This record gives sequence, C-alpha cells and structure tokens, in this order.
Amino acid sequence: MRLNALIDDFPHIQGTSSLVARVVEEVHEFMRASEVILYRIEGEKYLPVAEAGAPSLRQTIGPNDPAFVRLRSTQRPVEASAFHTALAGDGLLVPLSIFGSITGALYCRYRESRERFDPDEVAMLSRLAHELAAAIVWMERDRENAPNATRI
Repeated sequence: MRLNALIDDFPHIQGTSSLVARVVEEVHEFMRASEVILYRIEGEKYLPVAEAGAPSLRQTIGPNDPAFVRLRSTQRPVEASAFHTALAGDGLLVPLSIFGSITGALYCRYRESRERFDPDEVAMLSRLAHELAAAIVWMERDRENAPNATRI
C-alpha cells in the first residue's frame, strides 16, 4: 500500500516541514480526501502547520474544542461531525500520539461524495499518524542534539 511505503520513507526525508508537507499531500491524494490538515500542539493550542486541498491554512484551535477534547480523552480517531467544533466540514480527526501523549492531529475531510473512510483506511491513517508523531519527535530531538555532537 502506498501509505506504508511513505511510512518507510520517513527516516530518509530531510526536515520536519518537508515531512509534514509530503504526508498531507500523499494522504490527500491517496484517500481522495477533500482536505487534509496537520495540526501541531503549541502551548495549549492546535496550530495548522500543513494542508492540502484547501485554499489556505485553517484557524488555530483552542484546547477546549469538543473534538480535540474527545481526541485527548480517547486517543482514537474522532468523527468531527459528532461535535460542535471549529473544524471545517465533515471528517475524521486522527491523533498524532507517542508514549501516551498527543502531539497533534491529522484532520481528513471526507471525499466530495461524503463517503466515509472504511475501517481499513482508518487503521492505516492511525498507523501513519502514530509513525509521523514518532518521526517528528525523533527529528526535533536529533536537530536539538546536533550542535552538541562530536564530529570525527
């Protein structure tokens, strides 16, 4: 499956911004989602950091948005339509989590036909989001430690 190959590429993509841009583009195309947005936690807010299929990045979302509260409480994908949320449209909110902590979320709006994602697709998005969270943490720690590394 194409998204599995993308996960295999994570360690070889240089730079967090390149990684998240590639992920949202690939998910948008493969899932045929009308819009894909990657949110990262900054302080207590969720900031949109990459998008595909939308004219511009969406607004910052506060910590008490009901869909994000449910995402934190269950650490599982959440149907946005079940909540009065700041997220645009109908879609699936998938947690980026590592070691039991949520570091962000991948929001995939449903296809133009309003067709929902099937269970296998949801499982694949969940795996991708988990692996992405791990890759981002690893890249950021590697970047922080690089100035202190001893060169041979």
